[in-house]
Amino acid sequence: MTLAQPHCASSTPLLRTVVSGDADEHAENLSAWDQRYEQLGRGRFIGRLDELWLDGLQLFRERTSHDVLETGSPWPGSRTFGIPLAMCGTAVYCGKPMPPDMLLTLGPQDSLEFRTPSVLDIVGLSWSADALSAFTLDLEGIDIEDELRGRRLLPVAPAALAGLRGFMTHLFELLETSASQLDNPQVARGLRHTLLERVVGAVRDAQPEPPQTFTASVRRGIVQRARDYALSRPDEPVTVVELCGALKISRRTLQTCFHEMLGLSPHQYLRTLRLNGMRRDLRSSVVGQVSVQEVAARWGFWHLSSCAADYRRLFGELPSATLRVGR
Repeated sequence: MTLAQPHCASSTPLLRTVVSGDADEHAENLSAWDQRYEQLGRGRFIGRLDELWLDGLQLFRERTSHDVLETGSPWPGSRTFGIPLAMCGTAVYCGKPMPPDMLLTLGPQDSLEFRTPSVLDIVGLSWSADALSAFTLDLEGIDIEDELRGRRLLPVAPAALAGLRGFMTHLFELLETSASQLDNPQVARGLRHTLLERVVGAVRDAQPEPPQTFTASVRRGIVQRARDYALSRPDEPVTVVELCGALKISRRTLQTCFHEMLGLSPHQYLRTLRLNGMRRDLRSSVVGQVSVQEVAARWGFWHLSSCAADYRRLFGELPSATLRVGR
């Protein structure tokens, strides 16, 4: 059964959770995919699907309780990545044994054939393959579709995979309580960039990096240009993706320059800039006319307690205290 195509998905981000007691019914719950599930393991099947759309990007978490044979195809023109969070039992993906320390992928012309393990918890991310090509040209200076074509399983460094799993697990925990914050376009854009950057980064970092011969002055110039670009946009949260595109350098080059010149990652630096922007807004606001949550969302922060903890570490006070003694 083919469900609604991705352009029909709501433009307002909304986490949808569906629990099913039938494998084939569970297969139909995933929007825009054409797939069929056949239960192989004995006993009552329990499946859970959590799904979110972010401006054309489909993010979902799928949990199944039994061995299942999954066949079908993703939505037309899409590239899909699968990040296994937990596996118990044997898995075979597109004819190849799938170890738990690899990511899986499906391209625009690929068909799905997945013999799942007896217990599976996996996060999927699907996006337009053409959009992903343009994205990775900005982020990495390469068209990732050229590297992925014909591949189904992708090795990832253990530390990168652990970080990716931890991020995805924490993200879905936050979505259950804070998904409404994604109504803010700045927050939704930031999360979409972060998701894509983390997945692409995990795949790309498993590839050897070509040697670089940047001098200290060149590295300093790259960092200065990045700072100038971010500071020239004081009213919007700039992402690493946008920096790479504006400076015409790869993510790894940007990371190397920031680590060597500032001892920070680009993410840490940009987050610090956003916290400073949030502080300026709070100091110029009047209590009762704006909330801390509104200002945080304006600067791309969608989980208030995490933002408040970072804010307190940086400035020695909570954002609510800054607001109380504002203008």
